[in-house]
Amino acid sequence: MKRPAIIVILVSLAVVCSRASSVYASPVSGEKKGVSQIEYAAADIKAKDEDKSDSGLQTGEGEADWKGPERERNTNLDKKQDDDAGIIARLKEYKSIRKKRDAFAFHMGFSIGALGYGVLGPRYDVTERYQFMYEKGSFNAGFRGGMEALFFLSRRHCLSIGAFYEQKKIQIKIVDLALMHFVAMSVPAELLYFLPLYRFIDKSNVDTNYITFPAAYRYYILDELYIGLSLDVGVLFQAKANYGITFYSMHMNFRKHLPPFDFGGRVLFGFTMNRVFIELGLGAGFLDYDRLAGERHTISLTGMIGYKI
Repeated sequence: MKRPAIIVILVSLAVVCSRASSVYASPVSGEKKGVSQIEYAAADIKAKDEDKSDSGLQTGEGEADWKGPERERNTNLDKKQDDDAGIIARLKEYKSIRKKRDAFAFHMGFSIGALGYGVLGPRYDVTERYQFMYEKGSFNAGFRGGMEALFFLSRRHCLSIGAFYEQKKIQIKIVDLALMHFVAMSVPAELLYFLPLYRFIDKSNVDTNYITFPAAYRYYILDELYIGLSLDVGVLFQAKANYGITFYSMHMNFRKHLPPFDFGGRVLFGFTMNRVFIELGLGAGFLDYDRLAGERHTISLTGMIGYKI
């Protein structure tokens, strides 16, 4: 082959190779160009974030610090709303408990306390054998205790019936005319009958014991405060008296001088707290206290503390 032909072939091959190399090189350069653009964009975003961080507007720790007081106020408000909701729930529960008393309810009450007792009326009387002189302004304390059945007709109204043991004490001077005649034989018995021998006699305590059945009505002004009225029927089962002269004393069954029943009424004032109650009563007897001449009536003051189940 001739030399010119060889040169033409070589030049043609060089041109083809150069074109092929330019075709394959362009995608690679495109990839390199895309990578450089991504890196540039990332660098630009990072620079903007740094600017925001410097100005305190970046969402993150800086934003949390900037919104701290507002978040704290919101948190406190949420807590207050929770507390208010709890209080309202407890009030509703308390009201529901109070409303339960609107329906009919039954309870038992047990109570103990003291009973003050006195007699009003004529002080002096004389029988065939005895002289009696009631102490002026005498008011003595005894024991009282028992139980009641309480029927709550509604939230405000309550009826009750009970049974109580009551110890009622009265101070009185008792003169035994037969004993005085034995001591002073020289004095005629008819004269002893009229002499004020009670002045020389010490006072005695008449200890009477009753089983009383009170029927009461109570009106609750508030859930914890009430007033009421009570009618009491008492059955006398024991009455003893001691009397004597100086060192000599005798016992006397005073029951024959008293009626077998007692009937009276009381005004009640009470306070309750949960199941514990305190009650005061001021009462008077409607019947004559004894079978002696003259009409006498009793007054009483009761103070009780009890528990309701």
